[in-house]
Amino acid sequence: REARVQPYVVVMFTLLGTGCLTPWNSLAGAIDFFGALLPNCDPADAFAVANFSANLLFLIIQLHFCKCFSARAVIGLLVYVLVLLFPLWLAWAFYAPLSDSEFVLEHTLFAILVGGVALAGAAGAGLQVVVLALAGQMGSECTGAFMNGQAVAGIITSLCRILSKLFFEDRQPFEALRLSSMLYFFSSVSVVLLCL
Repeated sequence: REARVQPYVVVMFTLLGTGCLTPWNSLAGAIDFFGALLPNCDPADAFAVANFSANLLFLIIQLHFCKCFSARAVIGLLVYVLVLLFPLWLAWAFYAPLSDSEFVLEHTLFAILVGGVALAGAAGAGLQVVVLALAGQMGSECTGAFMNGQAVAGIITSLCRILSKLFFEDRQPFEALRLSSMLYFFSSVSVVLLCL
């Protein structure tokens, strides 16, 4: 029979579950902004391939070589913050979609963005293994809290995206996307920083 876990531990695992999935939800949910900013690039397919390939590769690597749990967790969360700051900067810095004459800049930004998504996928693999291993040692209540946190991540990012689009509805289409994405990524960075 499992021992009863303190409520603050359950809250901590819920928050960690939220922080583990928020970056991917943020990046995947802002596809419309990236598609508008980088009109000659296809972020949806590239994001999915980059994230899940890196996630699987790093998962295999860490199961064989990496043994330090706490370092992987902190590094994973810090990588998430760095990856989320780049799209936040994109939304802040570019006031209009890139034109066809800015082909090199557009594809450079796209390559950096896809590389960041791959990096986030690798960080996600490390972080989820660490948190699930710790939750498993603490009992089913902590594992359930972690899974509930991942559900909360989906709810938070979806609500934030919907509300931000409603708030900026009266703006020009690209301006509305830009402002809502800034709010969206700022809230995602905040969630991940809470996990640190």
